[in-house]
Amino acid sequence: MLAPTLRLWGALICQLGSVGLAIAQTPEPVSVSVSAANATVLSEADFLTEMPLVLSVSRLPQRLDETPGAVTIIDRDMIRLSGARDVADLLRLVPGFQTSTAFETGAPLASYHGGFDAYSVRMQVLVDGRSVYSPYFFGGTGSGLETVALADIERIEVLRGSNSAAYGARAMLGVINIITRHTADTLGLQAGLSAGENGVRDAQARIGWGRGDASYRLTVDRRGDDGLAGSNGHNLVSRVNFRADLSVNARDEIQLRAGSLAIDAGKGLFGYVDNAPRESSLGSGYLQLDWRRNLGQDQDIAFSASHGEETYRDNFPYVPVPGLSFDFGGRSSSDTVSLQHTLRYSANVRLVWGGEFRHEQVSSRPLYNTDAALVTDFTRLFGNAEWRLSQALILNAGAMAEKSSINGDSVAPRLMLNWHVAGGQTLRAGVSRAFRPPSTFENSGDIRYALE
Repeated sequence: MLAPTLRLWGALICQLGSVGLAIAQTPEPVSVSVSAANATVLSEADFLTEMPLVLSVSRLPQRLDETPGAVTIIDRDMIRLSGARDVADLLRLVPGFQTSTAFETGAPLASYHGGFDAYSVRMQVLVDGRSVYSPYFFGGTGSGLETVALADIERIEVLRGSNSAAYGARAMLGVINIITRHTADTLGLQAGLSAGENGVRDAQARIGWGRGDASYRLTVDRRGDDGLAGSNGHNLVSRVNFRADLSVNARDEIQLRAGSLAIDAGKGLFGYVDNAPRESSLGSGYLQLDWRRNLGQDQDIAFSASHGEETYRDNFPYVPVPGLSFDFGGRSSSDTVSLQHTLRYSANVRLVWGGEFRHEQVSSRPLYNTDAALVTDFTRLFGNAEWRLSQALILNAGAMAEKSSINGDSVAPRLMLNWHVAGGQTLRAGVSRAFRPPSTFENSGDIRYALE
């Protein structure tokens, strides 16, 4: 199933590469880029303050102390100094988070406030605004956290708390938004290699090219180790990621992204016939297109379309019963389109609203006792208003209305008041509602074992 995506990914790189290749073997430049979406909502004060901007909580760019919820930002300096090798390891630094390092459930996990289960299905994970939770792993987020190399990440925004009002299903315990670096900041060649105890073997290479209104980046990396001592936990993560940033004219910007991920890992326990040591593999790929248009000084629109797919292999014989095998393999895909309109209504009121449609398919005879694809469609309408009542008081009001083809309708509202008590001190008070609809497996799982 990955073949069509990889062919399209390769054709995309070849086509864009024909624009021109200008490689500079120089240190990475320091630059600042502001998209059209942000240009209408930033003021001089935003550039003169040390308070960072948060892009993902309400879908409006906001100062950290004005977001409708508690946010932790992991920036590039923190990533560099942490010594972490993947995003799940980084999230140990976020208050209230629990993380794992094992690949038993596909990839290391992270979750918030005690909601730690086998697949971490109560979190929403975004990579450059694209939802990467796994339809196959019951809505799990482990493989999504492995989408891009740490070297390509600009920062990670983590909302610690419910955010179904902005992102719907899966955002019950919070949202992790991974933001990658602009290609203009990664021109030239860069490579890294590290090795250590426990079989640690990490390698990464990146090339960035282009100039002016068009720049590109291609990153290839691998990371692996032997896992926990005494276990069958060896693992190898291989990734390829491509990004292009194109300024079509003064009003329009286009971003193209494509990538693939492969996770090969040992699973199972020694001495357990019903969970025997074995090899498993997960392969995934994605394509993403983002287009932004500036409609004037006070408004813009953003369109996004993406396709993702994954294939999983995990099977082993049940030795006590000749001819009986356990199999957990299958595949899934997702397609998403969204449109968002951001508007400054007045000096004190900003609005964002839009809609999204997501189509998911899951196929697995071992899990569902059928070869037919199980389909779930999500239709979403969302909106959020920020009203600056005074210099000290900011009100955020928003909601998400969602219709699922198998779970029906739901509405997730939020109302939050931020009070700047004093310089550097903010109190938040509010109420919100979140939800997590059952996954395809929770609705339709039908596991049966048969002798061959």
